[in-house]
Amino acid sequence: MNYLLQYKNELEKLLDNEDNVSFFCEKLKNQYTVGIDEYTHFVDFIIKFTEDNDLMVASAWLKNYKCWCYYNNNEYEKAIGLALKSYGILESFDCKKGMACICNSLMAFYSQIGKVELANDWGIKGVLMAEELEDDELILAMLLNICVGYIELEKYRKSRETLEFLENKNFEMNNDRKITYLQCLAEVEINIGDVNYALNILNKIYKIADLVNADYYIGETIKLEAMAYCRLDQYDKADELFQKAYEINKDLSNTFLVCITLFKWAEMYLKRGSTDKSLEKLNGMLSTAEKHNYITLLQKAYNLLYKVFKNRNNSSKALMYLEKYINVNEQINEVHYSKWNTRLNIGHMEREAKLYKILYDKTELLSSIGRDILSNLDESIILNMITKEISKLMIADVFSIGLYNEENSEIVYKYIGENSKVAVKGPIKMEKGISLADYCIRYGKDIVIKDFEKEHVEFNINSLEEYYDDDIKYHSLMFTPMFVKEKIIGLITVQAAEVNSYDKSDLSTLKILSNYVATALFNANMYKDMENKAIYDNLTGISNRREILKIGENSLNKFLLNGENLTIAMIDIDKFKKLNDNYGHVAGDKVLCNVADNISKSIRKTDYIGRYGGDEFLLICTNTKLEQAFSITERIRKVIYNDKLEFNNKATKVSVSIGLYEFEAGDNEFMLGVHKADVSLYEAKKIYGNKVRQNNKKFNNIVKLMKRAD
Repeated sequence: MNYLLQYKNELEKLLDNEDNVSFFCEKLKNQYTVGIDEYTHFVDFIIKFTEDNDLMVASAWLKNYKCWCYYNNNEYEKAIGLALKSYGILESFDCKKGMACICNSLMAFYSQIGKVELANDWGIKGVLMAEELEDDELILAMLLNICVGYIELEKYRKSRETLEFLENKNFEMNNDRKITYLQCLAEVEINIGDVNYALNILNKIYKIADLVNADYYIGETIKLEAMAYCRLDQYDKADELFQKAYEINKDLSNTFLVCITLFKWAEMYLKRGSTDKSLEKLNGMLSTAEKHNYITLLQKAYNLLYKVFKNRNNSSKALMYLEKYINVNEQINEVHYSKWNTRLNIGHMEREAKLYKILYDKTELLSSIGRDILSNLDESIILNMITKEISKLMIADVFSIGLYNEENSEIVYKYIGENSKVAVKGPIKMEKGISLADYCIRYGKDIVIKDFEKEHVEFNINSLEEYYDDDIKYHSLMFTPMFVKEKIIGLITVQAAEVNSYDKSDLSTLKILSNYVATALFNANMYKDMENKAIYDNLTGISNRREILKIGENSLNKFLLNGENLTIAMIDIDKFKKLNDNYGHVAGDKVLCNVADNISKSIRKTDYIGRYGGDEFLLICTNTKLEQAFSITERIRKVIYNDKLEFNNKATKVSVSIGLYEFEAGDNEFMLGVHKADVSLYEAKKIYGNKVRQNNKKFNNIVKLMKRAD
């Protein structure tokens, strides 16, 4: 097709004035539903024309439509890169309308790859510009995209507020906009409203889609219908609809909707108790989601997989997905600036824009600190980071984190003391009227005090002593609670010697910081808990089989490389089954814990004990010869036998049999040594137990002499 001839007049007008690019923009906007090849060919032609004639502004406008070609091919990073470049050109020419249009595109692109908060950030920026330009069509487009963003973030009430605003404004909507509006409304109702009303809305969408032949919207609408029936516990119907939505979205090559459909489908199976089917759907989406880096969706998927494997007591896989979840969280929080502190307030956009600019520098610093905090899983490192950086944000003569134990109603303060070590104060009992910390946690409220001596009476504080440090009096104080999933886990406090050191802006900063810290501490504790479960036996608290064998392999490597002596012992509780049968499993668990505790108390710092399985324990004595190990295990045997246990008011003796083996030249498999120690254990069992036996014949005489001396 000869576009030069077809659009001769319009191209001449464009050469006269770049503002005439509006003709081509309108044409491209209306042509987007035609074949993608024809659309792309025309976009490439008109962009080349503008570049050949140095029409920089027109070229930047038109490249916005090229971005949508990339978007349609799932080339989201290319779309974002080109959009950002075009935005920079338009900004240099102060072309507000072009900038606002690209804000709308960037919002859609970032949302598609799961960077929803960054998407909404661009949306808010674009809405402010569109408001200034009084461009209702652009405002409508961006507010609808913001609604979609809020839904992706599961902030359904925020989405509902924006939808209500749109309804009250009576914006004129074409069919595409109507469908998006109704889809948002339906999803909000499915999650926090009337599911049957949502189904009525979805029926309206089907009718509109039939009129305009909008196949693109059908897959998403069917997925929403499946979610609605899932909420109504009609799982067979939901299953059928999820299958249909999956096939449609796959045929349309909409990878993002394919992944979301599979995730929602997996959630349904989990709700039904079909864990294996849920895992099948999650595994079906993961590779695609990881390939395209749909980070918000990956965050949800990893969190779900962590919970599934945690419930299955599969600690290694649970830990793996927890680590993936935390890594994705870190990526998400790279864009979780406190620009949200200047959230969209539809009635006061211009004022918000000014505030946005004022807070930008502090926001960037906060974002950087937040990224660093969230990337760590060590409480000490987190505390050191904040202590080091907080003085860049506000005056902080004192900075401390208080961790709250709701069960005991106690708080423990942690702060950085000498040599960058974590110092601890507490636990301190929380009693009403005793402290500002109690007030902050009891009522979940922030506290800003500019002059403590004048203002403390408002909080009914009984004692002022904790706010004085030797000769220093802290006149300015701030406290803010830390929340995780709407539950208070503690507080953050900063204090300054000077009066009037803090204002509302400082409180906002501290609140943002508290969100980062609360999330980081929660992640750190969750990670530590899962790491412990992966390493330690749940019942006895000593190393589990996997960990003790890992220690054994490392010890064998030292034996092979450095010639360090290595002796191991298999320890088995005598007649454990009989004890279980006579007194029950609770008594059996008590015996296992008691034996593990006695062994732990009887060994050296260089020895390692682990539960090998059932009532068997594996002891590893590093850099230890057989005769030394014999003394250690004899001590263990006696301590256990002499300990007094009572079941059903009856004293019960517990004994153990122990088999020893010292690794010798030529031994290069740890499990072979375990087998030899097991043979010794069997020998001890054969002679009625409560004995120590070894499997190194050259030491028989030494052992006999030691026994005789004993």
